[in-house]
Amino acid sequence: MKGLSLETIPPIHIPFRFFNTAPWMGVLAALVLLFGTGQPYGSQWSPELLAATHLLTLGFMAMVMLGAMFQLVPVISGR
Repeated sequence: MKGLSLETIPPIHIPFRFFNTAPWMGVLAALVLLFGTGQPYGSQWSPELLAATHLLTLGFMAMVMLGAMFQLVPVISGR
């Protein structure tokens, strides 16, 4: 069984680009809900709620997952 290849760790600035962007997407989602027009929780199809949902899922969660993948995949695969 092959062990971890720690010499294939990418430069730290590569995953940190994703990790630094993720909290800003969460803040932006909160601002959309706070300062949006209308009632964001009035309907499941309200534009504010849809925008906040996409900012949290694609902007926050996907950025964290991609940053972790950019860090872990080269170490685990050895490439």
